[in-house]
Amino acid sequence: MKPSHRLSALTILALLAACAPTTPPPPPPPPAAPAPLAASDADFVQQAAQLNLTEIALAKLAPTKAAKSTVKNYAQRLIAAHSGAQDKLATIASTHGVTLPTAPDADNQQTITSLGGMKRARFDQAYLAATIKAHENAVTFAATEAATTSDAGLKAYAQELEQMAQQHLTAARALTRHPGHPAGYAGARQSRHH
Repeated sequence: MKPSHRLSALTILALLAACAPTTPPPPPPPPAAPAPLAASDADFVQQAAQLNLTEIALAKLAPTKAAKSTVKNYAQRLIAAHSGAQDKLATIASTHGVTLPTAPDADNQQTITSLGGMKRARFDQAYLAATIKAHENAVTFAATEAATTSDAGLKAYAQELEQMAQQHLTAARALTRHPGHPAGYAGARQSRHH
């Protein structure tokens, strides 16, 4: 075979090889199934979601129902804090295939409805009492979760929730003692010179 024919034959073979169908790469493996939560962890997730949803709903009543500006300001801070906490919880829940509730349960809704029928000083007193009770419970169930869970994400979340709930609890208690004091939200007792 002449060298020019050999080159032409090689060129034709190379072109045919390039046109030959190629095998596509195998598809990526399916994502791993979410790790299921232990029963106690799943219960904590639901409790935390209910706390967040209820505190947001109650706090949203304050702008039109509360008498004191300090109570209104406290409520606005709770909306921001519990909204952020709910967003973090939703991220954790999705990694475990858990669906969070989107509204307060019947018991919490009853509290929201009851407070919604109150105004001014009566609302302030009932709202602070409800939030104190809710945050006392939250400190306890968050501390228990932080101490017992083996899930690193839930442990960190529970520790943050416990700290946040303690701050909100301290602030609400300060507002019940000194309802007109602007530093009531911080929960810190400041010396006052009269």
